[in-house]
Amino acid sequence: MPFPLNALDYGSRYRLRELATPGEVYDLQTAAPNFDGLKSIQTAKSVDDSSLSLDHSNKLHAYADGQPCDLTGSNFYICPSMTIYGVTSINSVQKVLDRFKFTGFSISFNSCKITSAILHMFFIKTGDSIRSVTFYNCTFDSTATPECICKCFKKVNILHIFDGCPFKRDWIDAFINAEITDMYQLSFGNVSTEIFDISQKKLIEFFKRQELVLNIRLNDDVDDSEVESHLNRLFGEDCEDKQNEVRDATL
Repeated sequence: MPFPLNALDYGSRYRLRELATPGEVYDLQTAAPNFDGLKSIQTAKSVDDSSLSLDHSNKLHAYADGQPCDLTGSNFYICPSMTIYGVTSINSVQKVLDRFKFTGFSISFNSCKITSAILHMFFIKTGDSIRSVTFYNCTFDSTATPECICKCFKKVNILHIFDGCPFKRDWIDAFINAEITDMYQLSFGNVSTEIFDISQKKLIEFFKRQELVLNIRLNDDVDDSEVESHLNRLFGEDCEDKQNEVRDATL
């Protein structure tokens, strides 16, 4: 429930400033730049790229532009590109956002436990600004569905999902229903032939909406004849060029 800042007396505002994390102060001062009681100004260092990891005790470790970050005091960073290792919960995400303002161009999740709440948290912070998303060696709970991913990253241009893919049969429906039209690269790595259990009509519709390159790397225990059957069904004579592209990427 929203609480009006004007209802706080000056002492309470000062105490709020003391208790808030650097990320919270930055957001408060951005939302109310002339509000008395929230000084001093929270400064921020702009960096091009950040790499963040959380250990087993949920302690944050960070590098920015290849250099270790000082995560003490009121130090705070702004970056458009972020790689995150080991996020497992909302609390993990909050640890990141306490010290980093992600402006939302490229984000990569590595060895994370993905939930819809985690995805929505980044969506709320960045809106439609994220253009490139990578999931590598992640697990997805039952709420982190293809529909959820497409809704949170509706304007994405590049989506890579490697070694742990939640997209099984009929995944194309999520992209169609979300009206995604700006993609130019979609990659699935180490997946089963179940990835081909989609409607040919909808796949063609999805291709027609954008200039898309679809890359699929199957796991090692697939049957070649089964793959050939799927490709023939999805990419028949009417789609010969796209058939060759997918065949090169999967076989």
